[in-house]
Formats: sequence, structure tokens, C-alpha cells
Amino acid sequence: MVPPSPNVSSNERDLALVERIQSGDTEAFETMVLEYQPLVTGLLHRFASRKADLEDLVQEAFLRIWKGIPGWKPERPFEHWLKRVTVRTGLDHCRRQKRSPLNRTLDAGTGSDPLDEIPSASAASDEQARQSLEEAQYLLSLLPSDDRALMT
Repeated sequence: MVPPSPNVSSNERDLALVERIQSGDTEAFETMVLEYQPLVTGLLHRFASRKADLEDLVQEAFLRIWKGIPGWKPERPFEHWLKRVTVRTGLDHCRRQKRSPLNRTLDAGTGSDPLDEIPSASAASDEQARQSLEEAQYLLSLLPSDDRALMT
């Protein structure tokens, strides 16, 4: 792996890397995976409830990136395209699992939200917090599922 030159912008570095990948250079793809794996993993973390699912999603995202890279247009920033492919991979996973990315925090065993167990200062603030939560959940429910996923 060649270290990036300090005088080259990330867009120029990405363009050169993608051009090498498009020409069939698997080492360039490996370099891209190593560079972007933390970003891809971070984006997909909200879509996976288990570590094994997250690892599968990361692998699936990079497979989609590999297959889609011939169609990437240099007029668009590579990182934005990569993020879009990654988020769509996560959303597709949620659709296959018939669940919303908003439900990720629910405890699978009890169906309760771990944040519900945090004690509050007073009953009045409990009621106000409950009303605020209901209002926020209602407003989120009005959004399309893709937009809701971006808000969480």
C-alpha cells in the first residue's frame, strides 16, 4: 500500500484509486477497503443488531461498491457515492428483515427500550418527557422510511 501524498487532495487521491480499480487493480480495491472500512462500518452499525450481521453488511456493502464502481461518475465525489451505496445496503437489510432501523435500540428479549430505565428527577418532568417523546415519534412516523433512517 502506497501512503497518500500530503500535496494531493482526497478527491484527487480517490479519483486515481477508482481509476485503478476500474482497470481491474485488486490491490487498489484492497487499499480503498482499508481506507473506508471504518466509515462503512460506522454507517452500517445502526442497521445491524448483532456483530455478525454488521460484518455481513460491511462485506455486502463492499461487494456492491466493487460491482458498482464501473458506473461511478468522476463528477460526483467518490465518498458521497460510497456512503449512498452503504446506506442503501443497510436499508435493504432492514427491508429484508421487515424491521425499521428506528427499532435498533429495542431490547430483542423484552421489546423494551433501554433508555426507558433511566430514572428521572420528578413526575412532572416524566410527563413532559413522555409527551415530547410521543410528539417526536409521531413526527418521525410521518416521514418516509428512508428519511426516518437518516434522522436516527
